[in-house]
Amino acid sequence: MGLGLSTDANPDEVGEVVGKEYGFRVHHVEPNSPGAQAELQPILDYIVVANGIRLDKDDGKFVQMIGECAGGELRVCLFNTHTLRTRETTLYPNDTWGGNGLLGVTIRFDMVQPVDKHTLRVLDVYPMELA
Repeated sequence: MGLGLSTDANPDEVGEVVGKEYGFRVHHVEPNSPGAQAELQPILDYIVVANGIRLDKDDGKFVQMIGECAGGELRVCLFNTHTLRTRETTLYPNDTWGGNGLLGVTIRFDMVQPVDKHTLRVLDVYPMELA
């Protein structure tokens, strides 16, 4: 469980995402988590669509969707601020992966901005990790 293969988003669906300005920014991904298996990229990835629903409000629906999909699948569209492209992947929320949460990710509702607009503050650098 947890494996989610990434594919390029359907060009017809990209029009639904590009130009929108909000989503859930991925801040941290735990090793071996469903988020890691789906290759979510911290800081660069924004979850902008889940199961066909645009995530342009922080109204609790996305968190509810994650819980409702526990033990099943959650299809998401991600916008990457480095590549400026969207991609689709499938997450498999579960509480058996060995860590906290159903996805093993830290997310925050945020404005989607290109990578050159990000202000990042490096707090720690770990061996064998990109800084």
